[in-house]
Order: sequence, then C-alpha cells, then structure tokens
Amino acid sequence: MRIFLFLLLVMVFIPSDCFGDFYRWKDKDGVIHIVDDLHKVPEEYRDKVEVFKTFPRKKAPPSPKVVIPPPPSPAKKKKTYGGYTFEWWVETIGEKRQELEDLETRYEEMKSFITVFESGRRFGQIYPQKDIDRYKEYKDTLPALEKEIEALRDELDRLIRKARAAGVPREVWK
Repeated sequence: MRIFLFLLLVMVFIPSDCFGDFYRWKDKDGVIHIVDDLHKVPEEYRDKVEVFKTFPRKKAPPSPKVVIPPPPSPAKKKKTYGGYTFEWWVETIGEKRQELEDLETRYEEMKSFITVFESGRRFGQIYPQKDIDRYKEYKDTLPALEKEIEALRDELDRLIRKARAAGVPREVWK
C-alpha cells in the first residue's frame, strides 16, 4: 500500500511534458485558426503567429525546408524506342494481341460448330437449311482464317522482335 501511495505522489508532483504551446494565426479571409503544432501553420502565416505557452519549455524546432522539384516542362521530349514512344509500343502491341485473340476465338467457334455438325450427321441428325448453309460457309472460310491468323502471328512476332531490339521494357512485349 505504501508503494502505491508513493508512486501516486511521484506521478502527481513530477512535472510532465504533456503540456504544449498553441499557435494562433489569421488567414487572408480573416478566419482565426488555432493549432497545437507550428508545422500545421502554413509557411506564409508563420511570421504572424501568436504563441500561447501553456508550460515553459524549449523553443520549437525550426520548420524543415521542403524542396519540391519543379514540374516537368511541357517542351521536354518523351523518350523513344526505335523512333516510337513507349505509349505507341504499348498501344500497337496491345491492338495486335487483341486482334489475334479475336481471330483465334472466331476460328475456335467455327471449328467447334463444324465438329458438332459433322458428328451429328454421323448419327443421323437432320439439320435445318440455315445450319447447313452456315456449315458450308465455315468450311470455306476456315482455311483463309487459318492463313490470316498465321500472318497476324508473324506480324506480332516481328513487332516484338523490333521492340526488343529497340530496348522497349519487357512488360510491354512479354
């Protein structure tokens, strides 16, 4: 019990650093602001700050000078890779990949239809004329579509090789 009373007295009579200063300033609109930290006062008002001491303590440290780099000038030229900007490479390779993906999806859908149609005919399935016409159209179109896909793959490969040689970052052509 004595230890408890002793600790209580020590806590009451030993000064604490929980007291702080308050800073008051008036902005350009005449609004008065009060804060507990000098760093919260905008720099343009720091020379007009009134300090209210609640407990004598050391002076506040000077505010650190923050160096903000100047914004890039609009006349600054963008970095190019093989004569083209990074954005051009991203857009062009992305478009070619999307075009190839669309063609491959169309090809797979046609091939799937042909497979289902032919397997149904083997089991005696009778199809309406529109499905028969669609089957014939797909059979005629499939070889040309295969050639188009192959040509697009070659074009994309050439574009990627060119991007690698130009030093385009890997995430673009990977």
